[in-house]
Amino acid sequence: MSEHTIVIAEYHQGEIKPVTMELITAARELNKSGPAGITICLAGSPVKPAAEQLAEKTGCAVLGLEMEASLSYMEAHCAAAVAAALEKDPPKYILIAHTVRGVALAGALAPGLNAACITGVETVVSANGADRFVRSIHGGKFTATLTADRPSTILTIQPGSYQPVRPPGKPPGRIAIKPVPASKDRIKSLGRKSAVSGATDLAGARIIVAAGRGIGRPENLDWIHRLAACFPNSAVAGSRIVCDLGWLGYSRQVGVSGNTVAPELYLACGISGAFQHLVGMRGSKIVVAVNTDPKAAIFREADVCIVEDLNTFIPAFIHAFETSR
Repeated sequence: MSEHTIVIAEYHQGEIKPVTMELITAARELNKSGPAGITICLAGSPVKPAAEQLAEKTGCAVLGLEMEASLSYMEAHCAAAVAAALEKDPPKYILIAHTVRGVALAGALAPGLNAACITGVETVVSANGADRFVRSIHGGKFTATLTADRPSTILTIQPGSYQPVRPPGKPPGRIAIKPVPASKDRIKSLGRKSAVSGATDLAGARIIVAAGRGIGRPENLDWIHRLAACFPNSAVAGSRIVCDLGWLGYSRQVGVSGNTVAPELYLACGISGAFQHLVGMRGSKIVVAVNTDPKAAIFREADVCIVEDLNTFIPAFIHAFETSR
């Protein structure tokens, strides 16, 4: 095993996702030797243009795994290709974005490299010469500090935890392109289909009313919609659990695996404040949170904190709004 650090780029449909630059910042903190000790790996087709772009922007070496684009979206195929490329010289760290695809890829890759896997890392601290990894637990109410017990460790990094940094005046890194043999697996991809967009554009809404698991039951979404109707140019959104339960469509999800929004006002109703959700709404100018738990993590992000049952607060607010008109 070498002291090398590998960054797995978020690369979809010919586009390098911005979180890749955040991963490189995290890699530099872990690898004190700078770009010389970091290699960026990306898989797909075509990879050469993206590899050249990354080498130019970062000064890091880039390993492109040229494989059928549809297979690069299948975590098992992608993990097998990455493991085969790294097995002769396993790195100390492999950094992957903590996204839906990234977490699945990390889980598939760890057994192939016999590596430890720590997910949702928000920051790295050093103690007694060892790296320790901090992540949120219990809905963001607490943090845990973890260490790895294997020579190689896969880390999924929470988007938004690191600022992307572009080193000035660095020469382009070297590029290597390796073809990945066609898969003999009987499981094949039939392609990708984009989700149908919601009727209301979250990105364009000035005010967003977001529902979390704390609303209690799907019938209470009626109150959320009525609250949103009090404001012009508003939209209804939800946390991941609300969308997973089928109460709202995934086009309305805010968070790491959903939409990133920046409205003038964000009303968080019954949302605990898990880090994954906070990443998606931190650009909001004003955040108002309503929750029955005074220790909810969302209150650390909110400008206005209301400790109250939604079934009491929202009807009272709507009544006051309607009588004042």
